Amino acid sequence: MIEDYRSLAVFVAIADTGSLSAAGRRLKLSTSVISHHLSRLEERQGVTLFFRSTRSMSLTPEGQIALDPARRMVAAGEEALDAIHADNEEPVGSLHVAMPAFGEQSKLHQALWGFA
Repeated sequence: MIEDYRSLAVFVAIADTGSLSAAGRRLKLSTSVISHHLSRLEERQGVTLFFRSTRSMSLTPEGQIALDPARRMVAAGEEALDAIHADNEEPVGSLHVAMPAFGEQSKLHQALWGFA
């Protein structure tokens, strides 16, 4: 499943950039890895997604049909990862601090009280 997600991300990057090498630069992957993902995706689905020439790549009719759902899936995956990351940025939970009663008027006590 993760392999399929990566392959769809590669597919979208190739469609956006028009070449394997540009997609590789965008995704920070080698051209051979990009080519491998595309070949595997086409093989698994039994379709050709791009017309290939020496200078560029363009979507086949099957590729055009697949592009919008692939974009949505990649965007949803990125949104999920962003949500997970955002949860990890802010501290969550309770912090219990014990201090002697005579320190109630201290600056530390006053500062901590602001967080309650």
